[in-house]
Amino acid sequence: MADIVGEINTIGDLLANVGVSRFYKQDLPTKYVANTIGIRWQGENDDDTFSQSAYGIDRIYQVVYFGSNEIDCITKIQKVRSALKADKKVKLRGIDDYMTLVSFNFAPPFKTDTDGVYAVSGVLMVKVYEVRPQEAYPKMSEVSTALYTEKGVATWSDVEVNPVEYSALDTAEWSDVRATLAKVAKEENENGGGN
Repeated sequence: MADIVGEINTIGDLLANVGVSRFYKQDLPTKYVANTIGIRWQGENDDDTFSQSAYGIDRIYQVVYFGSNEIDCITKIQKVRSALKADKKVKLRGIDDYMTLVSFNFAPPFKTDTDGVYAVSGVLMVKVYEVRPQEAYPKMSEVSTALYTEKGVATWSDVEVNPVEYSALDTAEWSDVRATLAKVAKEENENGGGN
């Protein structure tokens, strides 16, 4: 099952080669530092149209690069975009689930409240899927068949033993078939055999 913290860590893993000194995950510092990236969850929407057994979650993440000037911000955010566009589906860190990177858009750089630090903010849209809870049923371990008859009524194996009587089954009426099987069973019982 995907979770927000795991997704933030995975996004950080994807951006590890961009060349920054530090990642801030969800909480941004009060004073910004150049050459750092902040990754923050911004919200989500459920998509119930996927299937009866699973639903999609559209999540929004903010990816902010803090740089020393506007050119630095533009250069790094393009590297961020390239890293996020390298793969469409990404395996989440530590689990066997995936998230789909849907889109990444960013705005122009701006000067922050911290002297000498600029920032460029991007929005990353991802999609993850959750399985709906399903009732568990025990698995079948064996399938077999058995034929049960009433006492005094012949089985098909009895009919096959008596080929003469079997020829009498050449009829379309069930009552005739039942009467023939009863006759075979009676003969078996009289001869010491039967059920």
